[in-house]
Amino acid sequence: MAALGAWFLMHRVHESIRVGEDGIQVWFYDESERRLYAMPRETIPPDRGIGGVSGDGVRAVVIANRGEEKDPSKRRIAYLETYTPALRERVQAMQTSKAAKTFSGKRDLAWDSEWVQASTLVRRPSDSEWQSSASPAGRQILAEWSRNPDSSGRLPILCMPSAPSE
Repeated sequence: MAALGAWFLMHRVHESIRVGEDGIQVWFYDESERRLYAMPRETIPPDRGIGGVSGDGVRAVVIANRGEEKDPSKRRIAYLETYTPALRERVQAMQTSKAAKTFSGKRDLAWDSEWVQASTLVRRPSDSEWQSSASPAGRQILAEWSRNPDSSGRLPILCMPSAPSE
């Protein structure tokens, strides 16, 4: 059940990144600056970041208790996500072909494929090691935030940046 929940969440996050509306932003986390920042949903991790070491900006899945999502002090990072160099290269190639209008239209990259899941790396902000999202440890990281209700029994919700400057 937990594995199914983790797959569903990862699929929803990737689907929103892949087919979302123009202008939608997602959270990234600059590891050397230890700060969240908003980027267009099509930004491929790792990103250059906002300061410090270049190339240490990773996607952040940010959550908060329901009703507290607009308060930055109440938001917390559920997990961080980045891609292996091979997956990053494939996504860049797909974006380039779409921009050049040479994209064949066939599904080049299936976000729910075993290879993509194995090439997507996740970790908690407090962890030092990245885990494949296809591994048991990776699936646990993906699912654990959605299994921890607050004191009133409500599960946290995903937080998206509301404005480019946030």
